[in-house]
Amino acid sequence: MYKTGNLLGARLKALRKQSGYSQEFVASKLNIIRQTYSHYETGRIMPPIDSLYHLSKLYQVPVDSLLDLAIDKNSDATSDEETVSLFYGAAPPSVSSLTMEEKELLRYYGMLDSRDRYDILQFMKIKCSRPESLYPKHKQ
Repeated sequence: MYKTGNLLGARLKALRKQSGYSQEFVASKLNIIRQTYSHYETGRIMPPIDSLYHLSKLYQVPVDSLLDLAIDKNSDATSDEETVSLFYGAAPPSVSSLTMEEKELLRYYGMLDSRDRYDILQFMKIKCSRPESLYPKHKQ
């Protein structure tokens, strides 16, 4: 379960009930099955960004109000070990050597569903397999 699931899930459930919608109806608007949407409300699955966007439109709330709950910047998961363990399940021994950018990358990657993770990995493999000569030099 993702760490902030209870906050976001509770908000999604409250919005759905206030709107008088069933889980089936909301799921159909997102083109997902009801069980997947149910997992959003229970915090078992983090909704992808595009689903959060569509939910914000459906419930007529600002998308950042849902994103703030999805990415709780004030959560207790601020230590290196907790940040990486959100993705790996247990912190590897070299966590302390990760840069802030690498930690952020892992945090966001861990929030993706399996399809999005696959897409990101494929993209990274393609980017890493290209010779450096194809890329313009970065000015610093």
